[in-house]
Amino acid sequence: MYEFGAYRTRCDILLYPLLLSLNGQATIMSNHMLGVMLKDNLMEGRPSRMKGYGDYTGLVMPPCGEFAPKSSRIEPPPWMPAQSDVGFSHRISPHREIEHFMRYMKLTDEEVALRRGLVGRFTRLVYRAAPTATLRLTGSSATGLYFPTSDIELVITCADEDYEPNGFLAQLADKIRHFSGRFSKNVERFLSISTPMLRVGDAVTGIEISVVASEGQKKREAMAVRSWIRGEDEVVIRTLVMMLRLFLSIRRLGSTYTGGINSYLLVWMVVAFVKLEASRPSGQLGGLGGAGEDGTQLSFTSFGSGTSSSSGRTKEESIDLGAALLEFLHFYGQELDYSKAAILFTPNGISFSSKPEPSSDYHNPHLLHLTDPTNPSIDLGSAAYAIKHVRETFRDGYVSLGAIVDGSATRDELVKARFEGALGSFLGGDYSRFVTKRKGILSRWRSRKS
Repeated sequence: MYEFGAYRTRCDILLYPLLLSLNGQATIMSNHMLGVMLKDNLMEGRPSRMKGYGDYTGLVMPPCGEFAPKSSRIEPPPWMPAQSDVGFSHRISPHREIEHFMRYMKLTDEEVALRRGLVGRFTRLVYRAAPTATLRLTGSSATGLYFPTSDIELVITCADEDYEPNGFLAQLADKIRHFSGRFSKNVERFLSISTPMLRVGDAVTGIEISVVASEGQKKREAMAVRSWIRGEDEVVIRTLVMMLRLFLSIRRLGSTYTGGINSYLLVWMVVAFVKLEASRPSGQLGGLGGAGEDGTQLSFTSFGSGTSSSSGRTKEESIDLGAALLEFLHFYGQELDYSKAAILFTPNGISFSSKPEPSSDYHNPHLLHLTDPTNPSIDLGSAAYAIKHVRETFRDGYVSLGAIVDGSATRDELVKARFEGALGSFLGGDYSRFVTKRKGILSRWRSRKS
């Protein structure tokens, strides 16, 4: 095996293409080595410097980090119903299992109350430190697309004439440490990134608060998401975002910091897929197809087929959520040719187009091109440099989930799916830490409340 050591994010990305490009076979090895090193960095939560290197081999990402399986023992995920009538006798459909998943992930009344209370306590703390500041929920905290254990995302602005985001957040961090008392002793500053941020851990619940400084962009983003997901497609959009967000997080593919897809980009990938799916002939979404790394060609079935409306969906009950998940995985894992197609959000709607001509310094034609609905000049996909790993993992998920659904999986995989469910088998991972964290948040809050 390869020994990469401490040079993974420094000389390895720069040196291996030079060492391994002497002939055609060596070039393939170079692409594979780059893919392996990027995968290794992702699993460790480290960023990679991929800019300037045009290609690498996309690899399937396994569950890792806090979701890494602790043993080979089969454990049903926490949203699965009791096993009294489930098991070898029958298996619930992916659609029903997804409904169980969404009910399980819905916050209880107590969880809603503790998060509201935490926002209130933190707001009072910030006002003591910066009386002219204004705080608002942002990101997934504003759109409701979050889990019971998720961070609380806030955006802060200040009315001071000399307001400057980096300097303001640096001073605010020092003042929070001074005023916080027992609120938190853990205040982290991330001021050198594109969007300056503070991260503050709550000593009572253990929930972290992320505070970003923005002059309006975050507000526009949250308003755009709420606007686009309203209507008859809201259930399928919210459901796909929640499932896929967990799927990516389990594999450490959920952050553009390490090259993956953050929740904001994921929302627009889902919106584009759902909104355009109904208006295209089967198999022609984007008009530019492709295949997996191993050349596998996959079948395709519409999740909105069989309904009476011209769009394929008139009622929430007509949507098969399992089929919707499979279609999404098929489209972004197999059908869309990222090197040729662009997904464009404009004031008039969504469209597919040929990818813009590359500039002279453009080295990554494999990147997803998807414009920001709040600013069409911004390409949201440009930061997701591990997109080939994302794509290959989506493709693998489509193959494995499809095999379970149609019964063509191996006997062991089918037996496992009887207990974990099709969705549980697809998502993978160990949920014990998630369950423990969720229970711990509630337990600490109840103790303080009493």
